[in-house]
Amino acid sequence: MKNVRIGFFVYEYPPAIVGGLGTYAENVTRQYVDLGHDVSVFTLNGGNLKTREILRGVEVHRPLIADASNIWPFFVVDDLKKWGTNIKFFNDIFIYNILSATKFINGLIEKEKYKFDVVCVHDWLSSISGLVIKKETKIPVVFHVHSTEWGRSEGQGSEVVSHFEGAMA
Repeated sequence: MKNVRIGFFVYEYPPAIVGGLGTYAENVTRQYVDLGHDVSVFTLNGGNLKTREILRGVEVHRPLIADASNIWPFFVVDDLKKWGTNIKFFNDIFIYNILSATKFINGLIEKEKYKFDVVCVHDWLSSISGLVIKKETKIPVVFHVHSTEWGRSEGQGSEVVSHFEGAMA
């Protein structure tokens, strides 16, 4: 089997595991490495983790983010304004995605000359990265849906999150 280089975008990754998504990501990326593949994970950084390291053969990137949550209400749709103090969460997700996609394209592909075969993005939480990478490169992007906004909220969830899910799909 040919060695494959995988770009893997996921909101949570060790040591910052929130739930099942992080556990899945940890296990599947290590299995890819055990099969001889190269895996570069892009994940959220709460500010206290290394921005780049190797964990059991998996290259992990965690960009440091800035809190711009005070500017979102100036130009976002009413749906995001309803998030209240949770707008900080949206801020962190948005900035993580933009910085990760930028580092992936400009840092790893352009500067370090990585040749990726496939990109995997997980849930809406990493869909912004997937959308940017799909537009800017010719690398196939796979969208893993672990749950949907409709399913999580019985159809009463965020329009913005549903839009990201639909656009990525």
